[in-house]
Order: sequence, then structure tokens, then C-alpha cells
Amino acid sequence: MIAAWNRDPDSGLAATHRGDPFDDESASRTRDLGNGHAMLDLTAHRLSHYEQFSDMLRKTPGGEEYLARMAEKHGEERARLLVSLAGDPHVGIYPNLQLINNQIRIINPIAPDQCEVIMFPVLFEGVSEEINALRIRQHESFYGPAGSGSPDDGEIFERAQSGMMAQIMPWIELSRGLNREEHGADGVITGRISDEVTQRGQMRRWLELMSKQGEAQ
Repeated sequence: MIAAWNRDPDSGLAATHRGDPFDDESASRTRDLGNGHAMLDLTAHRLSHYEQFSDMLRKTPGGEEYLARMAEKHGEERARLLVSLAGDPHVGIYPNLQLINNQIRIINPIAPDQCEVIMFPVLFEGVSEEINALRIRQHESFYGPAGSGSPDDGEIFERAQSGMMAQIMPWIELSRGLNREEHGADGVITGRISDEVTQRGQMRRWLELMSKQGEAQ
């Protein structure tokens, strides 16, 4: 997938994922924000590729105006951050809301062995049709039924669910990066981008809420 993005970096989701943001040598980080909220923080990596991304936007009809209006409204520094992120905080709001790339994902539990995953592409107001068309193409390239990522996600969801039904060793291993977590003064736990900090944060909150201690809270 990363190789395909790098072959055509101005198309689809590759336009926002320059280089390899999921390499442990990248500046990307995983964050447990507390209370089950979690984040794949791609901020520093995206900022390092701002010039490439903004050049691509300038070639898109309405892109130059969009960049100018962002700088006018937010100032140069914050506009640079917002444009780099491209509307993608990559945040999981516990328990079932995710803001990923240019879409909103909602996960609804239907039964103990069934979940419904709904995705809504998000468009911008006040921009050219071409910019919003680009966002739709980016959404389709990864999250569509023939996309480069979401079908794999769905397969993993199903396999994890099947694994949890096992009667022998019915556990999922989530210890990656446990030995190198960084605990900030604000309570945020940070790890490398491949570390399972986010999963542990979500499951830690689930345990709190499902236990007697959680009930007391």
C-alpha cells in the first residue's frame, strides 16, 4: 500500500500520506488521551510534507484561493497545521466515534457477535467543487469497497471477533511498545506509531466502566 502511494503521491489518499507515516522511524506517534480517547498523531509527519501537499493543492482549481483564505482566517502557522492535517485528526472518541482522514466513522454494537460500521465522507463548505471531488476520490481510494485499506480493516475486525470466541487462550495480545511508553505530566501516554498504546487505552477504559470501580464512578 505504501509503495503504491509513493508511486503516485498526488492521487487518492497518497496526497495526504506522503512518505510512510506508519514507520516507527517517522515522527508519527500513538497517544492514549485518557478516558478511552486515543489518537494516531500524524501531525509532525504531515507538517514535514506541507510543501509537497500544498503544491498539489495549488494545481487543483480553487486550491490557491483555499490556501490564501486559510492563512487569512487562521494565521500562517495554524493554517499550515490545518492544511497539513487535511481534516484528519485520526482520533477515536470513546466509545464508538472515530474521525479518520476525511470521514466520520461510527461503530454501533448490534449484538455480542455483530457490529455495524458506518462511514460518512466529510466535504468542506466554501471551497471549489474540485477540492471536494478530490476529498471524495481520496475517501474512495482507501475506504471504498475496492479501496486499499478499509476492506483489510473489515477483515481484521471479523478475525478479531472470531478469535474472541475461542475457548482456548481467548486473549488478544496488545503489549507492543509497552516497555517504551512515555507518560506525560498531563496524563497522556505516548508511543511509537506501531505501538498498541491506543488499543490499551481503549480497553483500559472498557475495564473501568465494566468493573465495580467503574460503576461507582
